[in-house]
Amino acid sequence: MPLSFDWKKKATQSAAPLEQGPPAPRPPAAVPGARSPLGEILVERGGLTDEDLERALVAKRARPALPLGHILVELNLCTQGDVDHALRLQRDHPAQSPRPHAIPEKASIEEILRSRGAKDQHVRYALERAAVTGESLPAIMRDFGFVDPETLAEALARHHGYDYFAPAQIDTLDATALGHLQVPKFAGFVPVGRREGKLLVAVSEIARVNEAANAFHRDGPRIVIASARTVQTVYRRYLARTAEEFDRAVKAFEEAVARGIEEDNPGLVQDIFGALVRHACYMGASDLYLHKSEAVGVLKLKVNGSGQLFRSIKADLYEKLLNKLVTESGIKAEDLRREPQEASVEFRGERAQQDYADILTRYAFRLELAQAGDERQRMAVIRILDRQSDEAQFARLGFDALTEGKLRRYLASSTGLVIVTGPTGSGKTTTLYAMLKEIDPVERAIETIENPIEYRHGLWMQQQVSRDMKEGEGVRKLLNALLRMAPDVILFGEVRNDLEVANTLLDAANTGHLVFTTLHTNSAALAINRLKQIGVGAENLAAVLKGILAQRLVQVLCPACKTADTREETVGEFRRATYLEGLPLRPMRAAGCPACKGTGYRGRHMIYELLDVAPQIREMIEAGATSSAIGRRAIAAGQSMWACGLRLVAQGVSSIDEVRRVAEAIE
Repeated sequence: MPLSFDWKKKATQSAAPLEQGPPAPRPPAAVPGARSPLGEILVERGGLTDEDLERALVAKRARPALPLGHILVELNLCTQGDVDHALRLQRDHPAQSPRPHAIPEKASIEEILRSRGAKDQHVRYALERAAVTGESLPAIMRDFGFVDPETLAEALARHHGYDYFAPAQIDTLDATALGHLQVPKFAGFVPVGRREGKLLVAVSEIARVNEAANAFHRDGPRIVIASARTVQTVYRRYLARTAEEFDRAVKAFEEAVARGIEEDNPGLVQDIFGALVRHACYMGASDLYLHKSEAVGVLKLKVNGSGQLFRSIKADLYEKLLNKLVTESGIKAEDLRREPQEASVEFRGERAQQDYADILTRYAFRLELAQAGDERQRMAVIRILDRQSDEAQFARLGFDALTEGKLRRYLASSTGLVIVTGPTGSGKTTTLYAMLKEIDPVERAIETIENPIEYRHGLWMQQQVSRDMKEGEGVRKLLNALLRMAPDVILFGEVRNDLEVANTLLDAANTGHLVFTTLHTNSAALAINRLKQIGVGAENLAAVLKGILAQRLVQVLCPACKTADTREETVGEFRRATYLEGLPLRPMRAAGCPACKGTGYRGRHMIYELLDVAPQIREMIEAGATSSAIGRRAIAAGQSMWACGLRLVAQGVSSIDEVRRVAEAIE
């Protein structure tokens, strides 16, 4: 028996709060361009989702001669009977087609993406692929790297008439208020605060708007659109109960020990370790430290560049955790006694792969193990690599207009060498990926050698240095093989102490390739000195070097508790900074509150300096000038990393204490 239709009013941002019980109204369908009456009826009936309709319309655009109903059946999105019934309803009730609540014809996803900078040819490539695979246009644009996730989220929000929730808003959320909401598991949408008495719910997929509205119908939900990464981050940082999960796992282990059945339950230690790693990932930690004091094992996280004690555990449990790391990483005990070892963290077994799929699909882990004395003095550091952390937009990294213009000039070049320098965890990879995503991957072949690959890009040719590859010879062979593959742009992860690799990169930069790489130095000018120490010739370096970007990450003050900084030492810094004269000064300092867990900080911001190799700087490099002389000439007082940090202090973004901690040595 055919289903009857109940035409509902369109849900708007100003709608009255939903009463308990009835389902939330559907949002407008994700339809490119003009709406299809047939598609509208099928969606309203419930046999077709908005995403399915968008997919079918994209396929029809590639084959306009075919009826929409034929395409829907061909793609197995609905049956022929569904199509016939909808056609009869369309014929018999023309006044009801399309949906009365449908908004007037509006800009399509393609039009919005073009207005946001997407190239016509990229959209055309995506539509051609959609016709073959049946994928949605946004998914293809994202996979090919034509559009970053945030731009895509903004476009979807605009297309469907919702507000956009930016990732920068994550650090401003009220952790205490969110903590009172019950969100038992991740479902693709999360609450992100309140506005005008309504609960804001961030959704990353339009198809889940209805589900999200129903899940929070008691709170009068107001939908906003965010990227999938933003939604995941909010859930993991504010709503997941990972610390409680860890405590429950430890309690289960201790109860088993008390009952004498711990040896019969080896999975208990795995549960503790998995809960620990999950908590570290969800808290946004870059490093997880395990070491032993006199009486207990200490578990510490590094979040936003600052250490935080997580838990202390009994010595016997600590030793079992470290033994598990040694055993499952494949490290031999005798090798560890001789010297520190490097490996990857393994979650072995089908059960572990299923239980920790949420972290294994997003994060990669490097393990450093060391032993001071006997096996009871083992210690470990787990580096956590977030494969989604590098989905940053170049325009949103925070560069001033002058610096951004110079970097864009480098990106437009066909040859030359660009270096990004800074310590581990300073955001070098994020910056490089954001810069390279400004280069059209269709017009220019981008090839990389990385250790490890932290972010997969659909149209880049990426190679990873394997674990068993010798640092020198193996990497050199990989680099030489890459050069035979006709790259236009090369990203080489890091130049270390290998002169042959360094010279090969310089040769590539001088023979029709644009080369990007990284170094570990304290300032931009010191990168020149570092390359000279390796053995690179000054003239060869001067011939190809375009610029050196040095950067750090400083913590951002918690907006909920930061307070005015009137200390004389802070005021004195501004008196000396003549380049800030005339600018409003609003220095703030950290205080600490529940929202920031007492740290006074939430999130991080980049500070930087750019050494642009202008002709006079090139001459100084060729003449063998010292790095300090080059730095003084190339980087003015108001353009140094210290000056960049001091501007953030003047704006109340970070504190003088934090900038001094990060940039004091390079003032």
